[in-house]
Amino acid sequence: MFISNNCTGMILSIKSKLESESLIQGNNGLLLLKNKIHCFRYVLDGEILNGTANLIEYSG
Repeated sequence: MFISNNCTGMILSIKSKLESESLIQGNNGLLLLKNKIHCFRYVLDGEILNGTANLIEYSG
């Protein structure tokens, strides 16, 4: 479990580079993935390029 920007949840991964490029717009923000709201903490540029950015599932 992690806590980031008042969001708690399990770490998820974006597996495709396309998803990373289209969903990740900046650090420490909210994004929509498969009809669920997620928040994510700081990710490295390399992680975004490799399509392996860590996400934290939003739980309120």
